[in-house]
Amino acid sequence: MVSARVRRQQVMYAIRRGLSQRRACRLVSVARSALAYRSRLEAKDAPVLAVMKRLAAQRPRFGYRRIQVLMDREGYPMSFDRTYRLWRKAALQVPKKRPRRRLASQPRPRPATGFINPETGEPLDKSISQMSVENRLRTWVYQNQDYDPATFDIRANRGDLARASAILDVNSADLARFRERGGKLLLVQGWNDYPVRPTGIINYLKEVEAANGGAAPTREFVRLFMVPGMGHCGGGPGAHVFDYVSPLVAWVDEGTAPEELIGGRPDGAFTRRHCVFPSTARYTGGDVNDAASYRCMAPP
Repeated sequence: MVSARVRRQQVMYAIRRGLSQRRACRLVSVARSALAYRSRLEAKDAPVLAVMKRLAAQRPRFGYRRIQVLMDREGYPMSFDRTYRLWRKAALQVPKKRPRRRLASQPRPRPATGFINPETGEPLDKSISQMSVENRLRTWVYQNQDYDPATFDIRANRGDLARASAILDVNSADLARFRERGGKLLLVQGWNDYPVRPTGIINYLKEVEAANGGAAPTREFVRLFMVPGMGHCGGGPGAHVFDYVSPLVAWVDEGTAPEELIGGRPDGAFTRRHCVFPSTARYTGGDVNDAASYRCMAPP
């Protein structure tokens, strides 16, 4: 199928060859009024293309889908189809990564087990989960540093776990007495916590809400902050350095409930807002490394 644009080009070619406009249009089956047509897309796309090229130059590793998100933040919302059309029109593409050279004389040390500390990168003889379990069995369950964890049988020794857990685990979601005494509970959990799965605290919060009159009444004395990139009680690639004691004291003594916590990196590389769950920090513009460029928003 020949497009209208190609047909107009055929008419112009025939005219240059000596045919009249009327005869050329009749030959190609194009209305004479179509020759005067000028697409408005060029003028409409020009400012959008300029912004797209600028964003692509700032973030050369971004493809057209991620550029579309940035375009929306810049005030140019549009569909993926239009974004892809303009992306192709501007001849933009993500540069290919060059293979990284490695020195054969300095191979990266890896333990025979394949386990690596996720925070320090140091090789480990055992997984962190295995070391954690062995330590808990020796110091918490049996209180014997000579205990051999290999002899533990989950079926035969289940009672030992129940006895040790009774003094530590939270076995009830009914916090009515705690609330009546004016207690405030500030929960902090890292999304990168590997020994304790993040979904556990979220499920517990749902149980507390169900046992204490719903989400709104529970929010008056219990608040959960999920920290992106934080490991177990700290560490990890996220902004895990923050003060959660002072907000708790202000909540108890002054009645000022914490709406957000400002966290940062140990090296000061960036700061982030940590929001009351289920709200999350959304980028609103400005310096991406500054917590002031983010705002806590509830999920849609």
